[in-house]
Amino acid sequence: MKWTNGACSALLVGVALAACTAVPAPQAPVTVTRTIDTSCDLFKPIYPSCSDVVADTTARQIVEHNQVGAAHCGWKPPTGSRCNAPPGK
Repeated sequence: MKWTNGACSALLVGVALAACTAVPAPQAPVTVTRTIDTSCDLFKPIYPSCSDVVADTTARQIVEHNQVGAAHCGWKPPTGSRCNAPPGK
């Protein structure tokens, strides 16, 4: 009798262990990195006033800055002339 009780116990333990191995292990959470570009909120086009006198290199840098902003952020150039033409020209 004791032998059958031991066999039943061993069988129950074996079934319980088999059931534990059939349950899949929990998966690690998947990390998703999202990049948000806020540079268009930080930078704006540069428009010198009509009375500003800038060096050629500075003027090139302003033009380059505005071209990059137009390509990356969709900046639109101003419409029409911002300055009045001097008389006689």
